[in-house]
Formats: sequence, C-alpha cells, structure tokens
Amino acid sequence: MSHSWSQGSMFKVGYMDELQPIDRAIAELLAKREQCAQGKMFVPPRSLVEGWAKEFGMDPALLFWTFRHFTPRRRVNGPVDLGELQGIVPLMQRKTVNGCTYTLTHVEQFLNGSIVNLIASLETPEAAQVSRLELHLTLAIKTEGYQVMPHGTQGGGAQLTARFLVTPPLPTDMGKVEFALVPDAGAGGRPPMIVRELDDPVVF
Repeated sequence: MSHSWSQGSMFKVGYMDELQPIDRAIAELLAKREQCAQGKMFVPPRSLVEGWAKEFGMDPALLFWTFRHFTPRRRVNGPVDLGELQGIVPLMQRKTVNGCTYTLTHVEQFLNGSIVNLIASLETPEAAQVSRLELHLTLAIKTEGYQVMPHGTQGGGAQLTARFLVTPPLPTDMGKVEFALVPDAGAGGRPPMIVRELDDPVVF
C-alpha cells in the first residue's frame, strides 16, 4: 500500500495499488461519458439507479448522488446588475411528481435579466412530519442561449420557495418558453449522511 499526503493536512491518505487499474477504468469511462454527453446534462432515471443499486449491492441514494455529480457544473460569470424592474408576468405552471407539487408562479422581468419564482409543496401523508425540504433541482430552459443561476431559497416544513436568475431576459410572451426542473449537479456538496439517533439511557 502506498501513501500520499492530503492537501492542507498532516495525516496520510492510504491508497491500494490494487485499486489503480479500477480507478483508471473509472476515469476512462467518465471521459467517454463526457464525450458522449457533449456537455449536456443527462441523469439516469431513479428506477434505473435503484435497479443498479440492487444489482451491485449499493446504497441507491449514494449512487444517485454520484450520477448527479457527473453532470456539467454551472458556470457563474459573476454578479448581474438586473437594472430596473420592467414588469411581472404570471406563469402558474404546475406539475405534481412523487407527491410534491411544483408551481412556477411568476416571472419578474428586469432590464438585464429575469427571475423565475417556484413554490414546491409536499402533499403526502407524512408531510406534517417533514421539518425541511431540500431542493436538488435547478431550472432548465429548452431554448439555447440562456444562463440560469440560483437566486435564493427559503421555507420550512413541507413547503419551500426558490428563485432562479435567468440571463438574458426572457421574452414577455411566456407561451414560447419551455421550462423544466432537472437535477442540479451543484446542489449538495457531499453525499447523503447516515444518521444514527443515540437515545438509549446510559447509567455509569
């Protein structure tokens, strides 16, 4: 077993030589996937990921998180000066997926960009027990040439609101614009954590 020094740390990080051909094969497959995807976002559906997780004895949540992070990272060109508000355009586009209703409510039209507003509401029997929703989706626009960046989220319990900054500004006629919510490769900086509650009485 060889060792390397972790950046900014005085602790050794182990590495098995037996892993090198496996890791090289992974790197080669990632390069082929990136070339095939041509910079576009493609994430396998949950049913496929769950099937592969069962086939190979893996945690489906961790596997899905891994596939999400294969997608291209969001490019941020710096802060945007939105300019003056030009108007509000209602949307009211609503879809329900897996018990959660997503509503694109309206678009705030500024001189140099647009802000699309989203409300997500969980409508399942366990919604009352949910303390927080965590959005791992970002807005996508079918038309080429738009850049989308998150512009804040807030909420609690079984509902959240999110805003997405779009540049350049969207057209006033929203009937010509197709929106979608897709997995966000930039959301969640670490894989899902396993939580163990320690609540047994201890007597010393």
